[in-house]
Parts: sequence; C-alpha cells; structure tokens
Amino acid sequence: MDGLARFVAPLRDEARNELRRAFRAQNGKELADYFDGVFKNGDYKDLMMIVLDDEITVRCKLLKKAFKGGNDEDCITDILLTTTPEIYGKMKECYNKLFGGDLDAIIQKEIGSKSVWARMIHSWLMFCRAARNDPEGDARALQKALLIDKKNDDGVAIRLLGTTLPHEWEKISNCYEKLTNKTIEQTLIEEYKGDHEVGLCCCNAYLFSPGRGAAYLMSLANAGKGDTARCCRVTGLLYDQSEMCRFQYAHYGNLAKDLRKAQSKNLAEACCILWGVM
Repeated sequence: MDGLARFVAPLRDEARNELRRAFRAQNGKELADYFDGVFKNGDYKDLMMIVLDDEITVRCKLLKKAFKGGNDEDCITDILLTTTPEIYGKMKECYNKLFGGDLDAIIQKEIGSKSVWARMIHSWLMFCRAARNDPEGDARALQKALLIDKKNDDGVAIRLLGTTLPHEWEKISNCYEKLTNKTIEQTLIEEYKGDHEVGLCCCNAYLFSPGRGAAYLMSLANAGKGDTARCCRVTGLLYDQSEMCRFQYAHYGNLAKDLRKAQSKNLAEACCILWGVM
C-alpha cells in the first residue's frame, strides 16, 4: 500500500491534476473512481480517495456530506477554516455545479450565526483583511475581552481573527504573550470548549501559517484514541499545501510518533510518507 503513497507524495496539486486528466483521456473514467473499485473499504482508502481526487471537488463533497443528518462540525471546521479566498471562490462555483444553490446561503442556513463557532466561520469566509497598525492596542483589547471582562466579549476575538493580516497577527500574538505571560492559543483553550475552542484555535494557528494550522488540526486527529476521519481529511487536503506542518507540529508533539500511536498501521504509514516524516 505504501507504494501509491510514495508515488503521489512528491506530486503537487497541478501535477496530480495533470495525472487525472491523462488517466481520464486514456481510460474514460476518473482516477478516483478507478481506485474506488480497487481498494478495500477502510481508512487507507478514505485517505487515498481524497488525495487522488480534485481538491475543490473533494472539499465540496465532504461539506455536502457534513450537512446531512445533523451537521458534522469537525468536518465543517476542517473544510472551511483552511480555505483561502481563491479556494473558497472555486468551492462556491464547484458546489453550485455539483449540487446547486448558493454556498454562502447554504452555510448560513446550515450552521446559523448565533454560536461563537458559526460566527467565526462567517467572519473567516468574508476574507476582509486589512492593515491594523496597532498590535499592542489589539493585544490589549484581546486581553480585556478574554481575561479581564467578567463575561468574554467573543466579538473581539472573532473580529481580530477574521480581519487581521497574517504578518500582523504574529505581532499581536507576541504583544499578547508579553502582556499575559500566555499565548493566545492557551487562553482560547482555557476560555472556550468544544467546537468554539477548535474553531478559534484553528484560525489562530492558520494565521501564523498554513503549516501551523495543519499541525493544530493533526494534533486533534492524533489526540486520545485518534480521529481517523479528521486525519484523512487534513492529510489528504493539506499535505502539499502545508509542508511546514512536520516542523510546526513540534508545538504539539512528534508527528510520526503520534500518527503511529493514534492511527491504524496502514493509515499512519501513508500519512507519514505524505507529510514527509519517518
């Protein structure tokens, strides 16, 4: 099984797209459809079906599935809070083509706008970022909202995470740590739980870099007994976009060791190959 993972690991998205086009032209079927009939059902197949299919199409299919029978908040987080303006723009077009409807309106209907988690997703998907030029002031505002006020002012964290430029977020984070002697992530973990915590922490990590964002999500996938579905999603979608994940994961543990501890042998080895860790 490792042979296929080793073959696709060095192939970036465009190279895989070219492979899919060539396979379709020669065989008259999609590459993912072919392997769907070859692989036995299991976590390794789940991973490779994501890797071998078009990224935007996979994101849309996973999101559609996440909306069925009660929302799968983990999947929605992984799909939407790892998007860029370019990726989300393509997703809206693809989702409409595959399933019909306006994706913005569908997301609003499915997740609402009342919870911290939902508001964070809506803020992220606005992609309305601009220079703020006052990292210390923003750090103090965040400190007041999260640590000083008796009731957390969720809007401050959501607004800053949704509108700050990545290079300024690092400055705000450094100022915040000097003020409070703790990181923003530590504070978010202390002050929020469940989906709200994960959504805010994912945005915080992703603003540092896509690699840090992927590392955060992979740390969740490897926690406890392991979250196989999240491991497959994050690895399959991000392994070629977040190459620094293997280094950024040191913030949470050792990626190779944690994969082998939390995931099945076949899945762990394939993920180690794709992430470039041994």
